[in-house]
Amino acid sequence: MEDNAKGSRKLLIGVGLCLAVIAGWFLFNGLPGGSSLSQTELVALKNRGLASAENIPNKLKNDGTESMKLFTQLVKETPDAMLGVRNLAVAGVLAVDKQYAKREEAPQKYALTLKLTREALTALREQDPDSGVVDMLDAKLSVTLEDEDAAARYFRRAYELNPEDTIALMELFVLLRNGQ
Repeated sequence: MEDNAKGSRKLLIGVGLCLAVIAGWFLFNGLPGGSSLSQTELVALKNRGLASAENIPNKLKNDGTESMKLFTQLVKETPDAMLGVRNLAVAGVLAVDKQYAKREEAPQKYALTLKLTREALTALREQDPDSGVVDMLDAKLSVTLEDEDAAARYFRRAYELNPEDTIALMELFVLLRNGQ
């Protein structure tokens, strides 16, 4: 009887020690896939990115580069959170639109912005293929790039995926009306 009690006690101590080592490793290294930033830092990063993205159309010197950098960092810190990927794609579409008129003055910067935007849209499509959001963003990018056929296809797909939201249909109407 005493041998069973000693064996059980040793087993509990062994399991407890293993759990303590594992917990210590996670405390030291963080959770797998987790962020190296605190929750407060992540929220601050998101807020800085949103503030920068909101001002892309309004501020002359804001070409979208800063918001794309901030959201890229957010995506790296929280790769499974759609918020970062979606906002990176939105910021990218806005940045391409802002840089489009002066693309000849800074062709490398514009090409990189366009490449990163397309990558963000691809990542968003992988994470959220059926909401229509990525199709709306692809449509807006296609309008900027003056590819009306692609824009019309994306607007139609966005509407088909989310027929309760008529914005895609209205955007398609404006695109077709203005293209005449």
